[in-house]
Amino acid sequence: MKIEDYIKLRKKHDGFDETNLKNKNESLQKLINYIFDYYKLLEEDKTPKKNQQLKELRRNVNYQYEIGSYSESIQRWLIKIFSQHNIKMNRILSKILDDIDFFLLISDENDWDKLSYDLYTKITNKYSYLSDYPVEILAFAKDYYGICNRKCGLEISQYKLSQKSKKFIKDIYSEYGINLIVWSKYYLEYFYSTITLWPVSHRIVTEENRKRTYQYKLNATRNAFDISKVLNKLSDSNDASDQLKKNKAVLVELLREVTRVHSLMGSS
Repeated sequence: MKIEDYIKLRKKHDGFDETNLKNKNESLQKLINYIFDYYKLLEEDKTPKKNQQLKELRRNVNYQYEIGSYSESIQRWLIKIFSQHNIKMNRILSKILDDIDFFLLISDENDWDKLSYDLYTKITNKYSYLSDYPVEILAFAKDYYGICNRKCGLEISQYKLSQKSKKFIKDIYSEYGINLIVWSKYYLEYFYSTITLWPVSHRIVTEENRKRTYQYKLNATRNAFDISKVLNKLSDSNDASDQLKKNKAVLVELLREVTRVHSLMGSS
């Protein structure tokens, strides 16, 4: 492990910010201590105990690269959970969020509160030690929301959409930060993998060698893609959800077009 990686890890673990000039002397001493600790660790890493400590530090550094897109405070929290419980909690939480159909449509604190309760309940049922971290769990969700949006961006040009739909997608993003392009991709991945969401009338069934396969009827008109159910989960107290509910036809057009462009619907 290089010294810069060791110092970076120690800073995250200790929550140390060397740019705080109010404690200049204390900060300088802390950095010096990190350097001494690093070389001391190198000298003693031949003993089983020290060798294990070094392995754990290296493991944490490798994990830090995986979670580098998150805020400093969330990185420290994730590393703490990883060190104590050997669980990469970012993967578990993000998987739960990917399956929450209204997650990437959130723009209102009431909806964040609802999501926070749902997420907290699901994760603490399996990992009871997370019951002390409701604030961190919500902060993770908000971080992940931003990461999803940055990853895809608002790329509309590749889709053959009406001018009305393009304008609405741009406006809802500009006014409320809701990226419908990103939401559509995540939602379709979840929707197409969950056949139980499809009404029987929306299923195209084929049978070969006694095995049934299903495809979704893209030209379905009545509650296509189960949109109403998703939108009804949003709060009625904000303009964004109201606009989304009034423009369900835009969402349906977008979901059909994203399916076509990315060939998302395979047989299930």
